Amino acid sequence: MKSLMIIIMAVLFVNCSSTSNTTSNTQNNRGQRGQGNRPTFASMDANSDGKLSVEEVEGPIKSDFSKIDADGDGFISKTELENAPKPNRQRPSGGK
Repeated sequence: MKSLMIIIMAVLFVNCSSTSNTTSNTQNNRGQRGQGNRPTFASMDANSDGKLSVEEVEGPIKSDFSKIDADGDGFISKTELENAPKPNRQRPSGGK
């Protein structure tokens, strides 16, 4: 009976610690994203050179790359990204 309790406690301990690591990793990944679940400049800058190439971005930034790249050097700086026009998104109506 005593050994059964030890086995159950060991299983619970292992299970709890793996759940804790998963939660912690999820929180770390969220920390790399900006407000509204958008990626931050630093999280997109894969090679940490302080600028974004077309290969490092995706989504609306990639499709509007040439518009955001104000100086036309083939890279988006943090300042260019901050000064980029914000998308004009319509919020869905509540159906009322």
